[in-house]
Amino acid sequence: MHFLSPAILRVIVGTMAVLVAILPTMAQNPTPSPVLSAAQRTLLTGVSEVIAPGAIPGPLAVWGKNTVVLMTGKENSARLPLIAAAVYGRGRVVAVGHGGFFGAEALQQKDNRALVRNLAVWTGGGRPNIVVVENSAVADWLQSLSLPVTRLTVDEVRRAPEQLRSTTATVLFVGTEVLDGNRGETIQRELSAFVERGGGVVLDGLGWGWKQLNPGKSLDTDHGGNRFLYPMGIAFADGYFDRTGKNGWLADAVDQELAHAQAALRALDKHAEGSGTLSSANLAQVTQVLSTTMSSLPVDDREFAPRVKALCAKHGGEVLPTREKPVTASAPFTRLAAVLYAQEWQRLPISEVKAHPSAISFPGAVPAEAKRISRTIVIDTKIPQWHSTGLYVAPGEMVTITVPSIAVQKGLGVRIGAHTDTLWHLPKWERFPEISLRRPLDSTTVQVASPFGGALFIDVAGKQSLGTVSLRIENVVEAPLYVRGKTDLATWKQSLRNTPAPWAELVGKSVILTVPSSVVRDLDDPEALMTYWDEVMDRCYELYATRRRTRPERYCVDRQISAGYMHSGYPIMTGDDVANDFVNLAMLRSPQGKVWGFYHEMGHNFQEDDWTFDGTGEVTNNLFSLYGFEKLNGVATGGHPNVDPAKMEKRFQEYRAKGAKFSEWKSDPFLALSMYVQIQKAFGWEPFIKVFAEYRDLPAEERPKTDQERRNQWLVRLSRSVGKNLSPFFTLWGVPVSESAKQSLNDLPVWLPETATK
Repeated sequence: MHFLSPAILRVIVGTMAVLVAILPTMAQNPTPSPVLSAAQRTLLTGVSEVIAPGAIPGPLAVWGKNTVVLMTGKENSARLPLIAAAVYGRGRVVAVGHGGFFGAEALQQKDNRALVRNLAVWTGGGRPNIVVVENSAVADWLQSLSLPVTRLTVDEVRRAPEQLRSTTATVLFVGTEVLDGNRGETIQRELSAFVERGGGVVLDGLGWGWKQLNPGKSLDTDHGGNRFLYPMGIAFADGYFDRTGKNGWLADAVDQELAHAQAALRALDKHAEGSGTLSSANLAQVTQVLSTTMSSLPVDDREFAPRVKALCAKHGGEVLPTREKPVTASAPFTRLAAVLYAQEWQRLPISEVKAHPSAISFPGAVPAEAKRISRTIVIDTKIPQWHSTGLYVAPGEMVTITVPSIAVQKGLGVRIGAHTDTLWHLPKWERFPEISLRRPLDSTTVQVASPFGGALFIDVAGKQSLGTVSLRIENVVEAPLYVRGKTDLATWKQSLRNTPAPWAELVGKSVILTVPSSVVRDLDDPEALMTYWDEVMDRCYELYATRRRTRPERYCVDRQISAGYMHSGYPIMTGDDVANDFVNLAMLRSPQGKVWGFYHEMGHNFQEDDWTFDGTGEVTNNLFSLYGFEKLNGVATGGHPNVDPAKMEKRFQEYRAKGAKFSEWKSDPFLALSMYVQIQKAFGWEPFIKVFAEYRDLPAEERPKTDQERRNQWLVRLSRSVGKNLSPFFTLWGVPVSESAKQSLNDLPVWLPETATK
């Protein structure tokens, strides 16, 4: 552990005190200047690259005049704020785009420790007296510097928010989770008062992670951290960051100026007026920054948004993205106009919502002659999340839902559109970037409309005790819907598969497919098809020894998705190039079936942090790709060119010859997977299933807390499961484990694969 001498600490404190005095003036004009450079150098003293093991940080939006961007992350080609500082009242605030930078493993790196030290000293105005909420690693490190630290839990803060007002602390380290929940607004007010009086707050959070944990809620109205930060001109935004350095995020100055929305807007204004010219890279940069900022502004913003609206009115165009003519960063005002439209239509009275012209392209038009119907549906509220209805909402048309009084304001909602991926962060849009919406069922009569239309779902949030609920839905169009074991096959063939909506659903007992209606028009045997998909889920539960979830998993086809070729989640998202594959049973069961990606993403949905250490995020999910191919497609090793046995063996020998460096192992998922395959070929799947069951039932106090502990437990548990000492095998592959873990296995005979002697 690195300690500061009193002399060095005095120098840092003095420098920080000077910075506290000059930052308000500096931040009024967030443009490149010696002062800004000095701020970055001072706040990031001793910081070159910070890490957040296993984390995917997200961006901030920074538009306040008394704010400065300290560090950035990479989103596509753009650099967006990752860490930002603000002066507010007499106090100071720093927002950080992920708590992983402050974790125990992260703070083993000196750069992360230096960052925490600097933030504590600066936010404390050179006199840090620190309260740390629910982060023992930060508290331990700061105490090691002989700084005064008080530790609080989230529950303690929620029980007595007033202690934040009465504390003698000058600095609070806290995560945004403290600002959510029943007492979130009270705590927010206490924090704001604390800062206005001269206190400092270091607040970590994550936009995309919060959205996943709070379906149906909005970052701009419901996120406690954003309610606290909005007056300062900062917000946690949606989106995902790539690293800017080899191992993490660099404290460099790349696009530092244009990461601030005020500077980006000035640059774009000059570019539009011809008094300045942005390169294509800088145009993409300012477009992304402004799009992210506009998507993150509070609904009552009266300063920044009007300036953007005025420019869009002058220079913008109609937003009609298609695959053939996508909207790119070369049309910045069109992209910003899309952001404005997405915000404004949701504030319109339902009767004024009209169909958007791009809905014809995607998700698709509803024939004008299609019959509008009313239907009563029954929902079993014991099953959480989306309930398929077989009903479709036409773009711009109002739907009325009659809700029994016992179900009002009980967590039920209506969702229009299965395509929940948002594309704001992508460099091009092949469809409108946000087309799905959810509204709460908060009265006995709920009216809802969408400019884009979409499949209608009833969404059940959390655990419910309502039992079955009947809902009346009016002015919708029938969509193809097949429910395994319930839908009459003759009726399906004669009429259901030809109903007019552009999207269809095939519902199994454990999995649901959302596909274009065009691919089911000729589907004769959906029962056999969904039997296969349910077997996929049965095998997934079997391998990972996981208790069955009360809701089915979902796959959804989209024209364009938010990340990757496919991605996991609820739903698992895929491109429309594989739409026909979902319903091609002969292909799905074939030894040559193109199903690796389907299995791969479902494997992601079953991954657990306990047994997925750094470098295996794209590995342990592929155990199901291998298992699925073996059990469902009859292929013992295959399904992907990179798991050909000869190729894996060649890769293994070349890796050994180069010294078996763990850094290479971590960066090559198929190389790492080869290690797992060697164990599976020698001992079968049963040891894996046994170990996964152990992790499932593990008490909280025995679960691994760090990557080192994850590797150690995986070694020990797998060795005990196969009855062999795998320590030399892990060493052969360059995977580091502790000496104590190795010694604990000395009672077992050593095992190495036969090819290890080559």
